[in-house]
Amino acid sequence: MKQTMYNRGEAAVVIAVVAAAMVFIAAFVFFSTLANFVEAQTNTLDERISTMPAVQKASFKGTEIAKLGSVAKTQAGAYYIEINRNGDKYNKIKKNVL
Repeated sequence: MKQTMYNRGEAAVVIAVVAAAMVFIAAFVFFSTLANFVEAQTNTLDERISTMPAVQKASFKGTEIAKLGSVAKTQAGAYYIEINRNGDKYNKIKKNVL
């Protein structure tokens, strides 16, 4: 008759190997996630948005510009940029347009 059960010494070795493999896998997942997080934090804004679709990129830029608050009229090359945070004026215009 063939013995299918491990003896205590063999079972301890199997458990130790399985435990070591689980620790290795957990460490690999942790450090790869940490590496991805650090890489995402070190990328410049241009690098981060370069892979976004156009709609998502425009939404992201609009959200970041809104965080700036009011910015006086400034020339940027051939264009002028002004950010006005006057909510009442915007709401009146929006109501008239809609």
